[in-house]
Amino acid sequence: MVAPPPTLGESRVRIFFNVVEAKEQRANVDAIKYETAKMIDFCVDGKKDTNAKEWNDDAKSEANRLWSLAQTAYEEAAMWAVKAATYGL
Repeated sequence: MVAPPPTLGESRVRIFFNVVEAKEQRANVDAIKYETAKMIDFCVDGKKDTNAKEWNDDAKSEANRLWSLAQTAYEEAAMWAVKAATYGL
């Protein structure tokens, strides 16, 4: 059985990549990545919902820009959180 391809969120945070050996920190990194992937995927769904609305093009463009900024902010926040969770290792 072939596993489904990763979601955009899973791909962006590289959810299956974790080189931390210490058990507690490894669990923290996994949790950060899992929750961040969910939020990025939530934004992907938000963009789909926006594009399905009968808004004018300017409104859709602005809403999609905001969804994209949110995705980028979640991705950056995850990087900083992983750095904090693994500080001193």
